[in-house]
Amino acid sequence: GWGPIRADSPARRGRPKKNKQTQAGRLRTPKMKSFLKRAVLFACLLVLVFYGLDYVITKGLRKTQFVEFYDWNDIFNGRIDADLIINGSSRASVHISPRIIDSVLHVRSYNLGISGHHILMQVAKYRTYLSFNKPPKIIIFSVESFSFSKGKNLYGYVQFMPYLHHPIIREATQQFTGFKKVDYVLPLFRYRSVPGIAKVGLWEYLGLKRYTNASYRGYTPQERAWTREFEDFKSTHLAGYETTLDSASIQLFDEYLSACAQENIQVFLVYAPEYVEAQDLLKNREDIIDLYQHFSKKYNFPFLDYSADSLSMDKAYFYNSTHLNKRGAEIFTRKLAGDIRDWGL
Repeated sequence: GWGPIRADSPARRGRPKKNKQTQAGRLRTPKMKSFLKRAVLFACLLVLVFYGLDYVITKGLRKTQFVEFYDWNDIFNGRIDADLIINGSSRASVHISPRIIDSVLHVRSYNLGISGHHILMQVAKYRTYLSFNKPPKIIIFSVESFSFSKGKNLYGYVQFMPYLHHPIIREATQQFTGFKKVDYVLPLFRYRSVPGIAKVGLWEYLGLKRYTNASYRGYTPQERAWTREFEDFKSTHLAGYETTLDSASIQLFDEYLSACAQENIQVFLVYAPEYVEAQDLLKNREDIIDLYQHFSKKYNFPFLDYSADSLSMDKAYFYNSTHLNKRGAEIFTRKLAGDIRDWGL
């Protein structure tokens, strides 16, 4: 008869063994595929949400009059088209009033001063202006002892966030420590550290709030009294100090002036009043002034130096050694406008 089949019998050996692992894998495969599909769908939806939020926030910031963005928005929306442009750092934006310039010279002016930045970003802002607005006939370029210095960190980086994809802004900001590579590529990532700014853009886009600022055509006067900034600085620089002269910045300024000369734009190089004691501390100040005089002669552009002006002798017109308060700035602007008018404009 038929006896039990032993484990090592031919019949037993020929019967296929069940692979529990394979069987379990087959059971899990449909579930795994379903999970992967849901994960991919969720990731796609998340990317769409990120792009959507980035679009909404950026669009809102590009139309706001919030203090960080109003002048850039005037530039990008082609709302300036000035006859006269004021270029420079904060010594342009807080010192020179377009309202006074316009009343004396009978022009339409705009102040493109960019606080905390030197030649590189000043020129980048002007180049961006030209991308959306007509060239000016006249430029007042506010020069200073730090014009040819180049810092490492991107001062006031928030102002550039809505415009990082513009080639001029991208190229300029990448030369400083500030934004990471992902900020230029990934949506929403650049706003991660400033949720308050993202909220401004969102509110503006949705029409829930309209932001305003007190500046006038880029002019930001300061109603401030003299502070102790200079005294503190002087106490730590008793032997004086020198500013660095970055050769690339000097070359860039040369190219800027050359382009203006070729386009028949009249440039006035203007050294605004500076508190006299601060002038004495700068050991290479004469070299810097000589450099501006060199460019003045090379391109036949007037160099108006107010270092020895009566304003420079009195703290009452300043809030620190390099910045005039509103009272000083508007006295200075009237003097400057009159001197430009007397030049024949």
